[in-house]
Amino acid sequence: MKHKRGLILFAKSPSPGKVKTRLEPVLDTETILALYKQLLARQISLVNRCDLAQKFFWVDGNPTMEMFQSFEGEILVQLGGGIGERMGAALKSSLQHCDSVILIGCDSPGLDTTMIEEAFQVLEAGKNAVFVPAMDGGYVLVGLNLAADQLFRDITWGSGQVMEQTRQKMIALGMSWKELEPVRDIDEPADLEHLLHYGDEFSELLEGVDFTSISEC
Repeated sequence: MKHKRGLILFAKSPSPGKVKTRLEPVLDTETILALYKQLLARQISLVNRCDLAQKFFWVDGNPTMEMFQSFEGEILVQLGGGIGERMGAALKSSLQHCDSVILIGCDSPGLDTTMIEEAFQVLEAGKNAVFVPAMDGGYVLVGLNLAADQLFRDITWGSGQVMEQTRQKMIALGMSWKELEPVRDIDEPADLEHLLHYGDEFSELLEGVDFTSISEC
């Protein structure tokens, strides 16, 4: 029997020099790793609070790390080559068990349970896809109620064109979709200041960062 809802957390396992490397101009490797762990722990907690969804954690890297043990769902290893192929595979697999599936990453602390609930309602109302765009031109949430591997092919991942290229894909595929209010993700040094709104754990890690010099770059 299929579950009504599936929720995927899609992330790398924390490893020095392998996560959030675009922050290296202003943060050292140790601080970046600690920051990433805080972001990931926040998203694990977020997914755990979504009681009505079947939960999946698709990991790029070691799936047995101690910090993952608090995840209240199934932990799986990402399959495929590039990020688009791996996202498509995770969604396709999870859609075999659920009527609609939402995938989020770990770099958008502005996401909350209200947004996730709204996204599920869009899919349950009949749209094929739902997105929460990122302010940098990507997206931080994608949800589907049908498998669509083509949606993740030939996308310039990591660029400001991801959302627009995805829109063009959906038009070509004849898919219906809705975009919710955009949020900020944490990719570049200029994004770091926004973390100060999300708890003392981020403020402590970023103590001493000169945000004025970052904004002037």
